[in-house]
Amino acid sequence: MYTREEVKQQMLDYLDEKYGEEFDVLDVVYKDWSRNWEKLYAVPKGKGKEYEFMVYRFKDENGEIYYTDDYFIIAKKDEYSEYLKTIIDQYYDEYRFIFYFPWNIEGKTSLDQNISFDEFQKYADEHLVLCVQLFIKEDREDVAEAKLNQLYNHLSKDMSSVAISVFGFNDENYEKNILSKISELDYSIDDLEFKLEIDWDKEG
Repeated sequence: MYTREEVKQQMLDYLDEKYGEEFDVLDVVYKDWSRNWEKLYAVPKGKGKEYEFMVYRFKDENGEIYYTDDYFIIAKKDEYSEYLKTIIDQYYDEYRFIFYFPWNIEGKTSLDQNISFDEFQKYADEHLVLCVQLFIKEDREDVAEAKLNQLYNHLSKDMSSVAISVFGFNDENYEKNILSKISELDYSIDDLEFKLEIDWDKEG
């Protein structure tokens, strides 16, 4: 049996061995009667909570400890954001967006932060679900919906799963709820004109 501090250190040692970077720990969830795993929340040193990722510590049927994490996804966040922006720019003029990839914790991978962007994009296209939240200055729902369909068709050509939500604001509320916010984590969907959603899973 290990103490909680030892478990936390083992997960940090795993990250150090795999990635060779420094991380700040945000929280640790320890094993108890309702779960047989531990989970550590962390961010790259000096980064904000929008770069949060998770490390899981499991024990297999033979009693061997193993780990899985999604830092390799977060490591490509900025590059992927720029890639998405070049696409969204083709359809919307004034907007902000958030994106994320829900992660399957059972999917162990040897991928790390050193893979090329092309390699990561191929992995994302084949294995991940892209979720995009668009915050736009537009009070005409029909205009926004036509653009959403075009954007969706563009993204879904290559990706196996895509989900997009669009939140439409008038000028005043777009300024108040989106543009005035310092972080994407502070965006508010109060005072919406409309909300649109579209998703598709090619495997489903």
